[in-house]
Amino acid sequence: MTNLKDNAAAPPRTTVRIPTASGDKLEAWLYLPEGDGPHPAVVMAHGIGGIKAGGLAPFAERFREEGFVAIAFDYRNFGGSGGKPREALSVPRQRADYSTVIGWAVEQPYIDPRQIVAWGTSFAGMHIVELAVSDTRLAAAIAQAPLTDGLAAAMMSPLKNGSRLFALALLDRIGSLFGRQPIYIPGHGMPGDLSIGATPDGPFGEKLMSPKDGTIWHDRVAARSLLSFSWRRPVRRAASVRIPLLLVVPEADAIAPVPAALEVARRAPGAELFVPQRRWSLRCLRRRSKLRRRAANGGRLPPPPREDRSPKGVLIALPEQFYRAPSSASRHRVEPTAGQAICAVP
Repeated sequence: MTNLKDNAAAPPRTTVRIPTASGDKLEAWLYLPEGDGPHPAVVMAHGIGGIKAGGLAPFAERFREEGFVAIAFDYRNFGGSGGKPREALSVPRQRADYSTVIGWAVEQPYIDPRQIVAWGTSFAGMHIVELAVSDTRLAAAIAQAPLTDGLAAAMMSPLKNGSRLFALALLDRIGSLFGRQPIYIPGHGMPGDLSIGATPDGPFGEKLMSPKDGTIWHDRVAARSLLSFSWRRPVRRAASVRIPLLLVVPEADAIAPVPAALEVARRAPGAELFVPQRRWSLRCLRRRSKLRRRAANGGRLPPPPREDRSPKGVLIALPEQFYRAPSSASRHRVEPTAGQAICAVP
């Protein structure tokens, strides 16, 4: 790519293709902010079966408005990226894709290599926690509605459905050894359906993840994919997180267990927990024993003080303490709220 010293007239988004060790290329959308660089950057990817065209653009655009370079990419075997068989998920491969894009970002002259942040939503929380432990190139990480415990997520599935899914996964895996085409499982469905997200709000989730720009998306994953993550538990590595980690956690989640996400927030040094309309620092969280007890009984959070309200839009903004502030720090600053002061957020 060309070094854009003055990118004020640059298009709002460009498409780049990033080579991988396998020879397949990752397709990514590159969002460049106005002004001279180098800029901080955010590397972004979707959840299970999702593609960048299915909802990442609004997040990337907001980061760009705040002065960040945003790089939203599709994993191999998904979306616009190469790789076969299609919609076959591998946790190690997806984590390697994050690493590849981070490495590509480090080499771009308009990006500050000391200010690179990894961002992921839902299933990508599996990768974000691990990257926050192991990738020394990162300055910070953000996990939104994160899945952090594959085993706990598998146990949320009704026994009958879980058994059928596991049987299909084994059958598909055996078939792959003989070169057979994948057996696919729908990504969303209603309770009782044989799908990954068989929940009452499954159709709503499918609608949210469906591309609005006409991009073709297959809401499915190869059944063999279930064997790649059901046993993985990044929550157990949370105490080894080495960078600031922001966890954006809903009050309830039918797919990604909330208690596991709260446990990551409790264990990870320097972590910050954000619940839409509610915000705690870990100093505050650790003082709230009731929160931990209620989390263990279903993930419901205790009501915050009346004044504990955060401004709209902070969900996708990056708090100042999560990166090395550039000279234009005021552009990226999120003003402290009453809730932050109450919970002693620095």
